[in-house]
Amino acid sequence: TVQPTNVSNTYTVSSSNTSVVTASLGTLNGSFSPNQLQLVAGGSPGNAVITLNVTDNRGETVVYRFNVVVQ
Repeated sequence: TVQPTNVSNTYTVSSSNTSVVTASLGTLNGSFSPNQLQLVAGGSPGNAVITLNVTDNRGETVVYRFNVVVQ
């Protein structure tokens, strides 16, 4: 779980198949911006679903899902 610059929201990201692609969010002290999603191809070709959850301070969550294909 990462809290980018908007501290009232909590963001989480996951990959359904980490051998195909891993997903991570930037951090304030990391190598890329808190506003960025980093996708890194694994050693295997295939498909993965990336899921991004955003939860606000009232506990309401929005879920974004998208497919990634690695050849």
